[in-house]
Amino acid sequence: MVNEISKIIYNALLDGEGVFLPGIGSLSVERRKPVRLSGNKIIPAIRQVVYTEHENGVSLIDEIARIGETDEERAAMLYSEWRSASYADGTLKIEGVGTLTDETFTIDESLNALLNPHGTKPVKIKSHGDTVLYIFAVICCLIAGCVVGYIIFGSIEKDRPVVTEPAVRTVAEVAVPDEPEADPAIQEPVKEAVAEQTETAAVRTEEPAKTVAKPAPAADSNAVRHTVSGNNYLVLGVFSIEENARKAIAAAKKKMPDVDCRIYYYSDKYMVSIFDSTSLKDCEIYKSLTDHIFPDVWIYTKK
Repeated sequence: MVNEISKIIYNALLDGEGVFLPGIGSLSVERRKPVRLSGNKIIPAIRQVVYTEHENGVSLIDEIARIGETDEERAAMLYSEWRSASYADGTLKIEGVGTLTDETFTIDESLNALLNPHGTKPVKIKSHGDTVLYIFAVICCLIAGCVVGYIIFGSIEKDRPVVTEPAVRTVAEVAVPDEPEADPAIQEPVKEAVAEQTETAAVRTEEPAKTVAKPAPAADSNAVRHTVSGNNYLVLGVFSIEENARKAIAAAKKKMPDVDCRIYYYSDKYMVSIFDSTSLKDCEIYKSLTDHIFPDVWIYTKK
């Protein structure tokens, strides 16, 4: 009968219910929120069994009476026998559940594995937000390099002396004799040389401006995107109009301010995703970490 009563406690905790042990205290299941250790490492949300000396949950005596279909007096006697058999050296050992020593409860590994199928150790996750950040940083560096190069090259060109009039004078001194008026046959080649020299100087001045690349416009983070074949998406919902999709994002950010929501085309509708990755495992891990906030999300894999 001892094992059967321990089984009642085991099943109640597995269902998330608290159990009151008269004369001892209560055992109940509590959920601990996920804890972010760094940008890509998280201690996942876990369920743990805690002890309190106050009454919390259903009475074990009442459960024995209900399940065993007996009266309360008989159930109290069976509970007393179970308590005496389970106590040893100041420690209450509940088979398959755990041990209670000096008001400290230690959960049995088999029950802990069922309550936390994804484990309790810190895990690493891949976030599409990190990739976007890296790409944006590289683009910024390239644009900054272009701007600095343009400024330096422009200042060098500005400080360099431009030979215009002296060059024309040299041609005139060689070609034109020292008379008041030059021969028209000689004067015409001089004019052409002047025009050619001026056009060459103008081309040199304009060339640097043509070689500088214009910065590419930044991508709109709020734009509706197309899903990528092979990617896995953690879907918050699918909406018939874009406005409803954006309302869903606003509501999601009230629950979790740092959630990275995105809108994708889904046939002729709009799909809101809170996370996506090429790894299905990463999506499953992120879903387990946030299912207390977004319990209805589901995974969509683009074929």
